[in-house]
Amino acid sequence: MRIAALDLGVTFIEGADITKLLRSSLGIVSGLQYSKGDNLHAQILVDRVVIAAGANSCDPLLGLGENKLPMLYQPGHL
Repeated sequence: MRIAALDLGVTFIEGADITKLLRSSLGIVSGLQYSKGDNLHAQILVDRVVIAAGANSCDPLLGLGENKLPMLYQPGHL
């Protein structure tokens, strides 16, 4: 599946810490800033974002209240 995704132009960024979600004027996530390793800070603009943070992630970037990112499946509700 990974090879097929790469063939379609998907970019995988693994082991990075998201430092900021970039949003359009409509509030839609349009990219992110991240850090990886020693002093590597980067930004990527995207059409879609998949954040695989884990079911019990409490990362504040995932949002709180009305700013919460939508989840396809809630923990314990598959």
